[in-house]
Amino acid sequence: MKVILECSHQYINTIKRKLNAHLEQITYLDSFTGNDLSLFIKEVKNLEDIENIKNIKSISNANIVCLIDSGLFMFELLEFNPLAFIRSANINADLDELINRIEYLNKGLGVMLEFQCGYQTVRMNVKNITYVESYAHYLLIHTLNSTVKVREKISVALQKLEPLGFIQVHRSYVINHDRIKKIDTDNITLSDETIIPIGKKYKQALKNH
Repeated sequence: MKVILECSHQYINTIKRKLNAHLEQITYLDSFTGNDLSLFIKEVKNLEDIENIKNIKSISNANIVCLIDSGLFMFELLEFNPLAFIRSANINADLDELINRIEYLNKGLGVMLEFQCGYQTVRMNVKNITYVESYAHYLLIHTLNSTVKVREKISVALQKLEPLGFIQVHRSYVINHDRIKKIDTDNITLSDETIIPIGKKYKQALKNH
């Protein structure tokens, strides 16, 4: 797990000690080096710090953790759907809660992705997504329990999903490879019995996958 800590030295040792005691294979980075960043822990003191978080979120799917002294910027920070808030006055207890959340993710929830749904940002568990369907100017993200409509191009969604085991099988459909039950000449049956058409130009790519 790759982690960036951007906070005062008085907090860094406490945070590292807690994380190292409970989590394995942590690599601490001094700066952002790629889109495989797992955790960005940022001390928020002013609007410049919020802009820094915004920049990281624009180029990474990293989970954001905000270290705060007060609730001054809580409303602005909620826009980024942080994994957790760490209050400096309650740092040990809040770090314990953060570790619980990380362990919960690692034990089965897997990767969480964000999609824009109206004025809200929706975090979705990738493992729960069965397929994505292009619908007019929107995408319908079909999960095990529901369907969510988001404003995004299928090409953009594919960039997020393809490294996580998703395949485009039709110009309007991207499917979760783990949810495939049966493949026929022209259709794919998913584990929930949904039938997805296979586009001609995608047949060879499906065979190679």
